[in-house]
Amino acid sequence: MKKAYKVELFSEMMDMEMNVATAEEASRIYFAGMDSGKYYKGHVISNETGEVFHHFLIEKYEDGVKLSQWVAVE
Repeated sequence: MKKAYKVELFSEMMDMEMNVATAEEASRIYFAGMDSGKYYKGHVISNETGEVFHHFLIEKYEDGVKLSQWVAVE
């Protein structure tokens, strides 16, 4: 059975990819990864169409960090 959603998270030490069946599970993993402080980039993609549903990027600066996030609205 092909899973409908792919979650990818990227850190300095490792990258993580999970394929899951539901949008709810993909969102849960995505937000947990973003909030963990371990990953600097991540996204949720449809394995069927290639659509991007969520995306975040955390950039470090001398005086702090910048979080850019994009979430598709249904």
